[in-house]
Amino acid sequence: MPLPTTARRAAEAPILGESVGSLTTSERLRIEPSPAFLLSCSPESYELSDIDGEPVYLPTVQRHDVSPGSNGVDKSGGIAHFSANLHTRGQVLIQPNQCPADLTPDGRPGYLRRYEGTQGLVHLEAWIQVVKAPGNKHVAQLTRDNEQLYRKWRLWLMETGIVPFPSEDWIQRYEDRLGERAIRRATQASAPEVKAERAAEADANLKRARKARANVAEVANG
Repeated sequence: MPLPTTARRAAEAPILGESVGSLTTSERLRIEPSPAFLLSCSPESYELSDIDGEPVYLPTVQRHDVSPGSNGVDKSGGIAHFSANLHTRGQVLIQPNQCPADLTPDGRPGYLRRYEGTQGLVHLEAWIQVVKAPGNKHVAQLTRDNEQLYRKWRLWLMETGIVPFPSEDWIQRYEDRLGERAIRRATQASAPEVKAERAAEADANLKRARKARANVAEVANG
């Protein structure tokens, strides 16, 4: 079954502060305040995941808190120096508007959401759902359905060229590590049934990785 794809879109880079969804609620959230943030990916950091049951490699995402006057962000909110630092480290900066509305739970574009909290502003990723918890508190969590949208967004980042697909060399190294790990675990096992179980697990993992390789190639060439 082919992986789901989305239309390729052009991504324009806004300045920090744009594409931030300010959400109102009937009451202020009882969650610790958190600063605005930007997300980035490394072209050498991916994980084996799945979308709608299909294995796929997805880029890992890093969150960077960015408050004016700190972490390379100037007092007016400009991110030129911050962006340059990320680029020097080989990171790909993902701008807040580089997320289409059909890949967020609330149907709004952008990945950054801002809420009013009892102690200050709370900034969360678009896929994080806030629910009430015991003790008159709120909890921010990633639900299973929202996680699928989050994974599809990470695939979209590669589809649109914002983040590169994993190279063949990277995938081969990953599969080699799977094989090495399987040998170590099999060697450490003494009971025959444990060895057999671990061998079956290793075979399933390798098959999943190879299916992910094929799925990524299909999307990249599509």
